[in-house]
Amino acid sequence: MIPVKKLHGFLPEEIATKGFLPRMTDQNEGKRPKRSRLLARSLLFLILLWVGWTAVSWVLGRQAVERYCTGLVPEATIEQARDRARAEGLRFPARDAAPPAGEGVAFVTTSDVFGRYVCEVRHDGKNVTGAVLRFVD
Repeated sequence: MIPVKKLHGFLPEEIATKGFLPRMTDQNEGKRPKRSRLLARSLLFLILLWVGWTAVSWVLGRQAVERYCTGLVPEATIEQARDRARAEGLRFPARDAAPPAGEGVAFVTTSDVFGRYVCEVRHDGKNVTGAVLRFVD
């Protein structure tokens, strides 16, 4: 039980002296109740799971963009480049699917890397002329 001397300044005298406060047993003194410990551990587990999932997704997404960019062959058509990007689960902008005549650039990425790793695909309107991997930060 909480000593009466410590409670006199905070509670009315009759409550402090008659012991209307819940009693704590010695084994639980200073510890959280089991339910809140379980909740805290569950939340910590979910947070760690989310952080781990994000880290693994980041690495796999970066590798997919790198693999696409290094494997892209110059002189391939834009349609082939688009189909290959979509087959690997990457985003190839729809506006670049049928580009106007002339030089252009398509930025291919995945949502796993939050758009930071980008394959910059240069084309002449029909065929790919080059591809460069960029870290946009």
